[in-house]
Amino acid sequence: MRRRDFLAGLLATTGAGALRAAEPNKVYRLAVCSQFGMESFSTPPWAWLFERLQMGFVEGKNLIIDRYATEGRPDRYAEVARNIVQATPDVIALGFDHQLILQVAKETTTIPIVATFGDPVVLEL
Repeated sequence: MRRRDFLAGLLATTGAGALRAAEPNKVYRLAVCSQFGMESFSTPPWAWLFERLQMGFVEGKNLIIDRYATEGRPDRYAEVARNIVQATPDVIALGFDHQLILQVAKETTTIPIVATFGDPVVLEL
């Protein structure tokens, strides 16, 4: 199994598990945020996440996905983090950017944050 597939699967099952824990007829809200542009949501690893969420969730029916992007501008992290938390999602999924993760974590202590995107070996982490 490739590491990328494993990480994407881990995120999907972690996020999906947190979403599935409640009522079966509830509409769940997932906030996703990329440190790149909105176009990045159609490419891996985001595409892998959305593909795996289709195993039980239908966007617009029992799942709402709020997409946020910082467009590669760290000066937008605080504003985007506030907007994400104000939307009160059930789970927040973030790209692998330490500063973005820290900014979102400053805004909430109650919403689960999943940040496992990226290949730690390639990123030299």
